[in-house]
Amino acid sequence: MANGWPEPKRFEEPTAAALSTTKDSGADSQTQST
Repeated sequence: MANGWPEPKRFEEPTAAALSTTKDSGADSQTQST
């Protein structure tokens, strides 16, 4: 943490969140289209 690098677990969480957000965006677009 002193280096400013988040913990492995903390690093994976945002990554998954980012992927989820991207998936949600696509899903939202498809849902609206449908």
